[in-house]
Amino acid sequence: EFGLQYFDETYRAPVVTNVPTIVFSATLDGNSYFDAAEEALVGFTNLTRVTIINGGHFDFMQNPIVHQMAVDFMQGREVATEITVPLPVFPN
Repeated sequence: EFGLQYFDETYRAPVVTNVPTIVFSATLDGNSYFDAAEEALVGFTNLTRVTIINGGHFDFMQNPIVHQMAVDFMQGREVATEITVPLPVFPN
């Protein structure tokens, strides 16, 4: 119908990998919830999970500390599993 291709259940099967992977989760992220990530990451056996306290959905792109952590990880360096960034400031 409508020329759409439907995927079978294997498309939605859990990913299983030992490739080094870094995942950032932010405590103030209203788009990506911790529980959903836990379910999706079950098969990642070489996972580094970083929690960004006070972080939002786009902190991985906007915060230089988070950006540097991603660079360090890609260069094979160890990174912290939790960092705290300043609370966002909202205009009055």
